[in-house]
Amino acid sequence: MGLLDKTNPAATPASVRRAALLGAVLFAVMYAGFAACVTCWGDGAPSWSVGGAIAWTAFGSFIIGLMEWQPPDINSVGDVVPYCETEFAISLDPARFGPIEEVSVNDLYQELLHAMRSQHPDQQANEAEVWTRLRALIVDRLGVDEDEVTPQARFMYELA
Repeated sequence: MGLLDKTNPAATPASVRRAALLGAVLFAVMYAGFAACVTCWGDGAPSWSVGGAIAWTAFGSFIIGLMEWQPPDINSVGDVVPYCETEFAISLDPARFGPIEEVSVNDLYQELLHAMRSQHPDQQANEAEVWTRLRALIVDRLGVDEDEVTPQARFMYELA
């Protein structure tokens, strides 16, 4: 996956521009503060230049804009499990999933069904409804397309 292959679903060109402008202002103020300190406490001959200020400001603009562009921090099954527990009113044992790198949507789905049947034996788990709700939850929490949420999709690779 490349740097910009997956972006923050909430980011828009306008929000990235606002973040970049904020970064430019923040870094320009920092640069001015450093220059003032060097002038006051230094040997009286500041080595700060306009070119340096422009480069520092552009760097800040790029970094803060890129931070807005990046995906949210949710990217694994461990981040989705608490939402599943709340949504389905169950408790899941993360130790039952195996290596986090290999956990697929189907693994989580099967664990949900198992937990629902064992923790709420008096209620029938409608498998189609559980799948629909789980899929919607993953789409919402991970910001992926609904087409990407397949039983074979692994959280750390296909959905990260």
